[in-house]
Amino acid sequence: MEMTRIHRSMVDCGGINLFCRDTRTDGEAILCLHGRWGRGETWIDFIRRYGGRYRVIAPDLRGHGLSEKPLARYTAQEMAADMVALLDRLGVERAIVVGHSMGGHVAGWLAAREPSRVRAVAILDKSSSGPAKGSALPPEEIPPVDPMTKDWPQPFPSLRDAEEFLESTIDSDLGYRYFKNSLQEGVEG
Repeated sequence: MEMTRIHRSMVDCGGINLFCRDTRTDGEAILCLHGRWGRGETWIDFIRRYGGRYRVIAPDLRGHGLSEKPLARYTAQEMAADMVALLDRLGVERAIVVGHSMGGHVAGWLAAREPSRVRAVAILDKSSSGPAKGSALPPEEIPPVDPMTKDWPQPFPSLRDAEEFLESTIDSDLGYRYFKNSLQEGVEG
């Protein structure tokens, strides 16, 4: 089996730059949307499996991975609008949209907002329920802290310290590998 080439680029989506993985292959487009703690990398096995028959596009949604993290509400509606802009910039008229968890929420909004752009939708690990009412706080007043990671001792002094902390905190191998692969070294740690 031939290895699918994955092209990586930063795409200007009209006010936000999104990092995107794209096979740029012939065939129908599949837009893959990751979950809350994910990034486009989540879809690598999917890309390898289907990238020869389909054009598979897996962006890092706003605020995730290498995409920009603007001051915003980070709603599914905002992210769906980002995906419309991404499809426009990539020259994709219609796509099959696959969304996992939060990405499923975005996929639903995308299909509702732009039904002519969506050929089919697959939503994984997402219920139809949600909060009765969204937050009324302006974006600048929303705390930039994730409830799961808010008490973690960040930045970690070293990569090994971070790995040891994750080993002692995360109770699943999949969760450990996800967070370990998400580590980024910066000047502070």
